[in-house]
Amino acid sequence: MQFNRGANVVTSDGKGAGHVDRVVLDPKTKEITHLVIRRGLLQKEDRVVPINVVTSKYGGELTLELPSTEFEGLPVFEEEQLIPVNENQSGDPSSTALSPAYPGGAAGFANTGPQYRRETHLNIPDQTVALKEGARVVDHDNVEVGQVAQVLTGTPPVEVSHFLIAKGLLVKEHRLIPAEWVES
Repeated sequence: MQFNRGANVVTSDGKGAGHVDRVVLDPKTKEITHLVIRRGLLQKEDRVVPINVVTSKYGGELTLELPSTEFEGLPVFEEEQLIPVNENQSGDPSSTALSPAYPGGAAGFANTGPQYRRETHLNIPDQTVALKEGARVVDHDNVEVGQVAQVLTGTPPVEVSHFLIAKGLLVKEHRLIPAEWVES
Protein backbone atom coordinates (compact mmCIF):
# COMPACT_ATOMS: atom_id res chain seq x y z
CA MET A 1 0.00 0.00 0.00
CA GLN A 2 1.29 3.48 -0.84
CA PHE A 3 0.35 6.60 1.06
CA ASN A 4 0.71 9.36 -1.50
CA ARG A 5 0.31 12.91 -0.31
CA GLY A 6 -2.92 14.24 -1.74
CA ALA A 7 -4.53 10.79 -2.15
CA ASN A 8 -8.30 11.02 -1.82
CA VAL A 9 -9.85 9.52 1.35
CA VAL A 10 -13.50 8.47 1.79
CA THR A 11 -15.39 7.06 4.75
CA SER A 12 -17.17 3.70 4.76
CA ASP A 13 -20.47 5.44 3.98
CA GLY A 14 -18.93 6.97 0.83
CA LYS A 15 -18.50 10.54 2.09
CA GLY A 16 -15.34 12.49 1.32
CA ALA A 17 -13.03 12.75 4.31
CA GLY A 18 -10.28 14.77 2.63
CA HIS A 19 -6.82 13.85 1.40
CA VAL A 20 -3.61 12.46 2.87
CA ASP A 21 -1.39 15.26 4.18
CA ARG A 22 1.13 13.40 6.39
CA VAL A 23 2.09 9.97 7.62
CA VAL A 24 2.79 9.50 11.31
CA LEU A 25 5.54 7.00 11.97
CA ASP A 26 7.55 5.60 14.82
CA PRO A 27 11.21 6.25 13.93
CA LYS A 28 12.41 3.28 15.97
CA THR A 29 10.14 0.59 14.54
CA LYS A 30 9.68 2.30 11.12
CA GLU A 31 5.95 1.59 11.35
CA ILE A 32 3.23 3.98 10.23
CA THR A 33 0.84 4.45 13.16
CA HIS A 34 -1.55 7.10 11.80
CA LEU A 35 -2.36 9.26 8.79
CA VAL A 36 -3.17 12.96 8.95
CA ILE A 37 -6.16 13.63 6.70
CA ARG A 38 -6.63 17.25 5.56
CA ARG A 39 -10.00 18.66 4.57
CA GLY A 40 -10.91 22.12 3.30
CA LEU A 41 -9.30 24.83 1.23
CA LEU A 42 -9.54 28.09 3.16
CA GLN A 43 -10.43 26.70 6.57
CA LYS A 44 -8.29 23.60 6.75
CA GLU A 45 -8.98 20.89 9.27
CA ASP A 46 -6.61 17.98 9.87
CA ARG A 47 -7.76 14.77 11.56
CA VAL A 48 -5.52 12.03 12.95
CA VAL A 49 -6.64 8.61 11.69
CA PRO A 50 -5.29 5.31 13.11
CA ILE A 51 -3.71 3.23 10.36
CA ASN A 52 -5.71 0.13 11.31
CA VAL A 53 -8.92 1.68 9.88
CA VAL A 54 -7.37 2.51 6.48
CA THR A 55 -7.82 0.31 3.40
CA SER A 56 -6.92 1.02 -0.21
CA LYS A 57 -9.02 1.00 -3.32
CA TYR A 58 -8.24 0.81 -7.00
CA GLY A 59 -6.67 4.02 -8.27
CA GLY A 60 -4.92 4.98 -5.05
CA GLU A 61 -8.05 6.15 -3.21
CA LEU A 62 -8.11 5.23 0.47
CA THR A 63 -11.20 4.10 2.37
CA LEU A 64 -11.69 4.37 6.12
CA GLU A 65 -13.43 1.50 7.86
CA LEU A 66 -15.58 3.93 9.79
CA PRO A 67 -18.55 6.12 8.91
CA SER A 68 -18.33 9.90 8.53
CA THR A 69 -19.88 10.45 11.99
CA GLU A 70 -17.01 8.55 13.64
CA PHE A 71 -14.45 10.32 11.43
CA GLU A 72 -15.76 13.67 12.73
CA GLY A 73 -15.05 12.44 16.28
CA LEU A 74 -11.35 11.75 15.61
CA PRO A 75 -8.87 14.19 17.17
CA VAL A 76 -7.63 17.19 15.22
CA PHE A 77 -3.91 17.12 14.39
CA GLU A 78 -2.94 20.41 16.04
CA GLU A 79 -4.63 22.07 18.96
CA GLU A 80 -3.64 25.58 19.93
CA GLN A 81 -4.29 26.96 23.40
CA LEU A 82 -3.72 30.28 25.14
CA ILE A 83 -2.01 29.60 28.46
CA PRO A 84 -1.92 32.31 31.17
CA VAL A 85 1.62 33.40 32.05
CA ASN A 86 2.03 33.65 35.83
CA GLU A 87 4.17 36.40 37.32
CA ASN A 88 6.24 33.68 38.99
CA GLN A 89 6.82 31.91 35.66
CA SER A 90 8.64 33.35 32.73
CA GLY A 91 6.71 31.11 30.34
CA ASP A 92 8.19 29.93 27.09
CA PRO A 93 10.75 32.54 25.97
CA SER A 94 10.14 31.67 22.32
CA SER A 95 6.41 32.41 22.66
CA THR A 96 4.77 35.76 22.21
CA ALA A 97 2.90 37.11 25.22
CA LEU A 98 -0.57 38.25 24.18
CA SER A 99 -3.12 40.50 25.81
CA PRO A 100 -6.79 39.75 25.15
CA ALA A 101 -7.56 43.44 24.48
CA TYR A 102 -4.79 43.85 21.91
CA PRO A 103 -3.98 40.43 20.36
CA GLY A 104 -1.41 41.90 18.00
CA GLY A 105 0.32 43.85 20.77
CA ALA A 106 -0.26 47.13 18.95
CA ALA A 107 2.47 49.74 19.38
CA GLY A 108 1.63 52.63 21.69
CA PHE A 109 -0.84 50.70 23.83
CA ALA A 110 0.02 49.44 27.28
CA ASN A 111 -0.86 45.79 27.82
CA THR A 112 -2.02 45.91 31.41
CA GLY A 113 -4.33 42.90 31.25
CA PRO A 114 -3.42 39.27 31.83
CA GLN A 115 -0.66 37.90 29.62
CA TYR A 116 -0.97 34.66 27.64
CA ARG A 117 1.30 32.51 25.54
CA ARG A 118 0.34 30.26 22.66
CA GLU A 119 0.96 26.57 23.02
CA THR A 120 0.46 24.05 20.22
CA HIS A 121 -0.09 20.39 20.97
CA LEU A 122 0.10 17.63 18.33
CA ASN A 123 -2.44 14.84 18.85
CA ILE A 124 -0.15 12.00 17.81
CA PRO A 125 1.40 9.31 20.01
CA ASP A 126 4.56 10.18 21.94
CA GLN A 127 7.84 9.28 20.20
CA THR A 128 6.23 9.46 16.75
CA VAL A 129 6.84 11.92 13.91
CA ALA A 130 4.33 13.45 11.48
CA LEU A 131 6.27 13.27 8.24
CA LYS A 132 5.25 15.46 5.32
CA GLU A 133 6.36 15.46 1.71
CA GLY A 134 9.18 17.99 1.41
CA ALA A 135 10.60 17.32 4.88
CA ARG A 136 14.32 18.12 4.99
CA VAL A 137 16.72 15.15 5.10
CA VAL A 138 20.26 15.55 6.47
CA ASP A 139 23.22 13.18 6.83
CA HIS A 140 25.36 12.53 9.95
CA ASP A 141 27.31 15.75 9.31
CA ASN A 142 24.06 17.78 9.20
CA VAL A 143 24.46 18.37 5.45
CA GLU A 144 21.17 18.45 3.55
CA VAL A 145 20.85 15.55 1.11
CA GLY A 146 17.35 16.37 -0.13
CA GLN A 147 13.69 16.30 0.81
CA VAL A 148 11.25 13.45 1.35
CA ALA A 149 9.37 12.87 -1.91
CA GLN A 150 7.54 9.69 -0.93
CA VAL A 151 7.28 7.09 1.83
CA LEU A 152 7.18 3.49 0.56
CA THR A 153 5.84 0.59 2.58
CA GLY A 154 6.66 -3.08 2.53
CA THR A 155 5.01 -6.10 4.07
CA PRO A 156 3.11 -5.64 6.30
CA PRO A 157 1.89 -2.46 4.58
CA VAL A 158 2.30 -0.29 7.67
CA GLU A 159 6.06 -0.87 7.85
CA VAL A 160 8.15 1.71 5.99
CA SER A 161 10.66 0.02 3.69
CA HIS A 162 12.17 3.00 1.84
CA PHE A 163 12.12 6.76 1.52
CA LEU A 164 12.31 8.38 -1.90
CA ILE A 165 14.51 11.46 -1.51
CA ALA A 166 14.53 14.28 -4.08
CA LYS A 167 17.28 16.87 -4.50
CA GLY A 168 17.49 19.82 -6.84
CA LEU A 169 15.41 22.81 -7.86
CA LEU A 170 14.38 22.49 -11.48
CA VAL A 171 15.79 19.08 -12.32
CA LYS A 172 15.20 16.68 -9.44
CA GLU A 173 17.59 13.84 -8.72
CA HIS A 174 15.87 10.98 -6.87
CA ARG A 175 17.43 8.42 -4.56
CA LEU A 176 15.83 5.48 -2.85
CA ILE A 177 16.99 5.25 0.79
CA PRO A 178 16.34 2.07 2.85
CA ALA A 179 14.38 2.82 6.03
CA GLU A 180 17.04 1.15 8.19
CA TRP A 181 19.47 3.94 7.23
CA VAL A 182 17.24 6.49 8.98
CA GLU A 183 17.94 7.13 12.67
CA SER A 184 15.53 9.94 13.46
